[in-house]
Amino acid sequence: MLEKRRITAFIFERSEAEKRQYERRLDSVTQLAEAGNTAEVGKILDLPEAVVKLSLECVGDKRRKSNLLIGDEVKRITHFSHMARVAFMMRYFFPEDKSGRLLAMLHDIKEEAQEGQENRYRESALAKQIDLLTEEDVTEEELTSAAQELPKDYDAKYVATYRKYIRRLHDNWDQLGAMELCDRLDTSSSYEYLLNPKYKNRMPFKALESLGRIWATLNGYSNEVVDIIKENSRKWFNRFKITERQVEEAARLFTDK
Repeated sequence: MLEKRRITAFIFERSEAEKRQYERRLDSVTQLAEAGNTAEVGKILDLPEAVVKLSLECVGDKRRKSNLLIGDEVKRITHFSHMARVAFMMRYFFPEDKSGRLLAMLHDIKEEAQEGQENRYRESALAKQIDLLTEEDVTEEELTSAAQELPKDYDAKYVATYRKYIRRLHDNWDQLGAMELCDRLDTSSSYEYLLNPKYKNRMPFKALESLGRIWATLNGYSNEVVDIIKENSRKWFNRFKITERQVEEAARLFTDK
């Protein structure tokens, strides 16, 4: 099982030289992905270029919400670059999991597809897993139930949606778990998107929803990648004026039902 695997994580156990090498290689993959260099990205990730091209063709140059520091440049990266980064993390932390690395390179191609590319993910042998990684609409009953149970100021639709999604993740953890951890690891690089002025009147509840969702996803799993995700996330708590105890309480909103 995934939770019993030994992961040697650079932040906790590797030398400073190894940490810098990891960061340089991750930056290199990101820069190549930003340039659309599918051949070189495929070589570094040890993936067929056809898979890398499918990923790029599906999402194009659509960009993510948060800025990242890539080399000396702060920028919003593409969804394609994010998938390449997650695949690199899979190769680094789970080198034997080739299927998980393939899934990492494709995991957002349905959810973030450009117009006209929405069904291209079905060309992949991992279409079933990609479906499992796509949030489902909630029923009126699920929405009403969440609205009645949640403390004031929480978003019932968000919580209801991720209750269902997290349950499905945990039910299929042997197929999805390693990739999900690496996806969360990359996302934990920056929560800057939560500082968007549109969330100003809902802070700290928006932050508690987002971080509570992550803590709920990690619930029951203990390894060094989990530790890195949490450590990265804790660096943002003060900016959102929240505590870890509050995050743990928010996590239960996603897992207790």
